[in-house]
Amino acid sequence: MQGKSFFISIILFILCVFAYPQDIVNNFIDNNYLYHKYLPLEYISEYFALRNLLVYVKEKDQEEFLALSKGLDERIRFLNDIVLEQLQKETQRVKQKMEDLNELYGIDSEIMSLTDNFLVFEDDVNKKKMPKEDLIIERIDEHYSRLITRLNYSYRNGNQGGYLVKTGDCLWKIALYHYGNSHLWRVIYEANKNNRNFLPKPSNWHLIYPGVRIYIPPKPE
Repeated sequence: MQGKSFFISIILFILCVFAYPQDIVNNFIDNNYLYHKYLPLEYISEYFALRNLLVYVKEKDQEEFLALSKGLDERIRFLNDIVLEQLQKETQRVKQKMEDLNELYGIDSEIMSLTDNFLVFEDDVNKKKMPKEDLIIERIDEHYSRLITRLNYSYRNGNQGGYLVKTGDCLWKIALYHYGNSHLWRVIYEANKNNRNFLPKPSNWHLIYPGVRIYIPPKPE
């Protein structure tokens, strides 16, 4: 029994020594997009030289590839840490945007899904686990630009600007006030249907909340 336990311990030790560094090496080869995007220019040439060498040796001789991976482990980890450091900065940059989106649209299913994915991404980066891609960063920037930045710009610069919903308002009354035509209520609805502070249930356009500033698009032709 002791011999069997010792044998299992040896196997686990080997897996810890070789398997985890091997994951780092495989990510180093496969995630060239992230390295190209986040490595400073002075390290790009080194990254691709090491990556091309590893790819070539991996195709020719697996045993030599394992030895080479071990030999380059320190340098690969160094480049890996630089990328993760940049990803941490990007994560912190969009974290406030994610909080703002949650404050305004937190009940929206798309924003809820975005939040869940961001939390997983943030946790991986904080644990120094290289993600497969950074699409979540782009999605947060896109949602923030579409739902908040452009809306705020319209409030400041648009002729229609924003409108503070009052108690007793309804969509057709707001449309009548701004457009002179109550039948144009759907224009306002479409522009604000993702704002759960205004429309808690998009399927029920009669139910709107007062005290919320909404976007009023220009009157359609």
